[in-house]
Amino acid sequence: MADRQPASDRFGPSGCGKTTSLQIVREGLGEQERGGDVDDIAAAAGTASAIAELLHQQSQSTATVLDRESQLVSALLAPPHESTPPAELLGDEPLLRFTEPASVLTMRLAPIDAGGGEAIDARAMRGAAQEVAYARPLGRSLLGHGNDTIHLIVSAEVHADRLRPFRHALAQAARRRGWMLQGTGTGGAAATVDELRRSGMQSSYAATVAHARNIEQLSWNELGADLVFYGLPWTMETLEILFPGASRLFDADNTLIRESLDAYFDCGGDTRRAAAQLAVHRTTLYYRLDRAQQLLGEDWAQGERRAGLQLALRLAMLIRNT
Repeated sequence: MADRQPASDRFGPSGCGKTTSLQIVREGLGEQERGGDVDDIAAAAGTASAIAELLHQQSQSTATVLDRESQLVSALLAPPHESTPPAELLGDEPLLRFTEPASVLTMRLAPIDAGGGEAIDARAMRGAAQEVAYARPLGRSLLGHGNDTIHLIVSAEVHADRLRPFRHALAQAARRRGWMLQGTGTGGAAATVDELRRSGMQSSYAATVAHARNIEQLSWNELGADLVFYGLPWTMETLEILFPGASRLFDADNTLIRESLDAYFDCGGDTRRAAAQLAVHRTTLYYRLDRAQQLLGEDWAQGERRAGLQLALRLAMLIRNT
């Protein structure tokens, strides 16, 4: 049997450069700690995997709920000739009990640059809707989308300030995709499914007018005279119906005449103010108004003809800006 090494040789006096008993204890503990670290790492990896799986399931569940909501919103806002949404789709949605009125908020989106950014289609709009769902008023709204729109059915009791975070979140999500908000509209209050569909049509129109007027958001009740064009096609044919001969003003050679008429009507027929607005001499304005008379007829500034021409010019401005 080999002789055992003397303890003094193994441990040596303290400070002689040999391994001390304290170091050996530490090394032993270190081996245990390293073994513990491996176990801890394995446990942490298992926990992380479980959390990731739960988050994935939650994400899938949230996506499923939002897809159902979007189906419901599409059915609720479908054109009037289509049938009422089936009972299984309506479910037991508290908002549709109409214990308080509801209204529709519509936000239109468009590419920032033609041909740039992510293509705007139903798939991309679905992703954008899911991304901003967190910002809506929970429990008092339904979220859906079209091919280039986001719709939010919301309790009319929800104050406009509560909707700003949602619109801000959507604007950010749009920018990340190379899009921009292109008008937001709010429909009238609704107390039935039929009225809700009407509110959706109103909000879509209000969003279009808001974009044409370069205004961030408009409600149905703020449209003023532009309500006249609701339901009409925004075409040159409609301009001709409103004022026969109005289309002549849109020839390239008649641009200055059209702009002068716009200013003249904007200033209530005050030629001094209209000339100042156009930054021309009044004599120049009179000459252009005479040219308008030659194009449109002597009675263009009289009675119903005058009103028709104003409407035609107003619709033409909305068409140009969209």
